[in-house]
Amino acid sequence: MKYENFTLCPLHAAWDNKRGHEGFSEALLLSQDFVYGWTRSSLGHIFKLGEKHRFLFKSFAILLFTTKRPTEMAILPILTAPDPRLKKKCQPVDTVDDDIRQLMDDMLETMYAAPGIGLAAPQIGVSKRIIVVDVAKEGQEAHPLCLANPEIIESAENSRIYEEGCLSLPDYYAEVERPDWVRVRYLDQQNKVTEVLADDLLATCIQHEMDHLEGVLFVDHLSKLKRDVILRKLQKLKRTQTS
Repeated sequence: MKYENFTLCPLHAAWDNKRGHEGFSEALLLSQDFVYGWTRSSLGHIFKLGEKHRFLFKSFAILLFTTKRPTEMAILPILTAPDPRLKKKCQPVDTVDDDIRQLMDDMLETMYAAPGIGLAAPQIGVSKRIIVVDVAKEGQEAHPLCLANPEIIESAENSRIYEEGCLSLPDYYAEVERPDWVRVRYLDQQNKVTEVLADDLLATCIQHEMDHLEGVLFVDHLSKLKRDVILRKLQKLKRTQTS
């Protein structure tokens, strides 16, 4: 779930003429057509302004306070190979703004729904250098990473082999050899330059998704014979589904 900041307005305290100063207060925060009530913790429960036997007795300004409203994330369609959009080199992100953050959130939602542990923007038809990953196992707390303009600044000399799959090549898996660990620099969701030292499965997942930003699929690491067999089968499946 994503949130957007509200524009703040003055707050009003409400007093119940039945209860005197033991009454309650309510603050109204308005944004477009949304109205939210916020209770001051020192005064107890929320009561709606305008309720019978209630009137306003004091106005005051809110200090350094923000509230947010929820907006839904979208589950987006994932491109499957062969598709020319998956073979294009992606463009860098200028700034991680609200639109990019929304895209990252949508990508995470799409990835979890698939389900998968990584997704790159070109897989949903967006030619931007953005990837999202979360290698937490089932039953573990989610630990998503959203990376814009990721670049490997250091990597291990030794390598590790993992059996990889891809949401854009469903039901196909193959062993791929990659550096055992990588240090990656990227822009995070707050548009801050950040680094992560990734090893084991996280390192493999990040490298796999970064390949997508260069128009590279995991089957491109295989022999031409194996790659062509997989892509021909996927092409045949596409024709069957559209006929």
